[in-house]
Amino acid sequence: ALWADSVIALDATNPQLASRMARAMDRWSSLAEPYRAAARAAIHRVAETASLSGDVREVVTRALAVG
Repeated sequence: ALWADSVIALDATNPQLASRMARAMDRWSSLAEPYRAAARAAIHRVAETASLSGDVREVVTRALAVG
């Protein structure tokens, strides 16, 4: 949840840095449960943000497609 809040807040001021931070969840599908479910929910929450920049949207969409 902290990761999602941080990415969403940072995206408003610095989309490039937010997209780098979003890459931290690229390997969420290799986590053990219940961490995998929490990571997927956090990524999904970021992806559903209406005002998301293209940079971050691309990263989280790719991350969700992997899992």
